[in-house]
Amino acid sequence: MTDTKKISLTVQYNYVDGYGSAYLSHEDRGKLGLSAGDYVKITGEKTALARVHFHPNVYPGKIVLAKDVRLKSAANFDSAVSLEKITPLYADKITIQPRDEGV
Repeated sequence: MTDTKKISLTVQYNYVDGYGSAYLSHEDRGKLGLSAGDYVKITGEKTALARVHFHPNVYPGKIVLAKDVRLKSAANFDSAVSLEKITPLYADKITIQPRDEGV
């Protein structure tokens, strides 16, 4: 089940190379019902999934976009992304096939 509430945020440069940050107000966190450990869908030009981490020693609404998440969502600094809380679906079965040589 997907929560239909979305928030638009601006990605800012973070202190770690390639990472981005976005800030949620307390009101917006409540609106989305986000807690630490929740999963969110981040949509820029593309879509990526991330897990929410809130650290008590930083701004309480700070969402850090790791470099791989930022790149997967095609979120550039100073660009807007939408954030949507999701409930991940787990597969009943995963099949891993051997990679073909030369592919």
